[in-house]
Amino acid sequence: MKYFVHILFTFLMGSVLVTACGPAEKELQDKLMGEVMAVHDEVMPKMGQIHELEKAVGSKITMLTADSTAIPDSAMLATLQQVATNLKNADDGMMNWMREFEKPDPATQSHEEIMEYLTGEMVKVEEVKTSMLSAIEEANGLVSKQP
Repeated sequence: MKYFVHILFTFLMGSVLVTACGPAEKELQDKLMGEVMAVHDEVMPKMGQIHELEKAVGSKITMLTADSTAIPDSAMLATLQQVATNLKNADDGMMNWMREFEKPDPATQSHEEIMEYLTGEMVKVEEVKTSMLSAIEEANGLVSKQP
């Protein structure tokens, strides 16, 4: 009987611990998911700015190359082309991240798998953010200069 009480106590304590960890794990997952989405939500509105800058940089490239009789400033042209590429890469980075992001499913993934996935997604979305902000800053510097 004493053995049975010990097993029952161990089982009940284990159940209490598993139940107690469940909500705490969910809270950690929700917190990290919120942080990932906060980074996305911070920079997603800047996509419009990236598109506008792509157009502006494209116009500057067209202006430099439009006059077939003039020799274009090759250094400026190369810089503008690099900035255009950086803007496109930043745009593509956000679009790819959004397309590939999948909300974790606690029914099919362990807590560790979810946390590992979300941690990886945080790294990726931070890279997207850095790429976007850097491309915007660089393009703004060139677009604001006179032709």
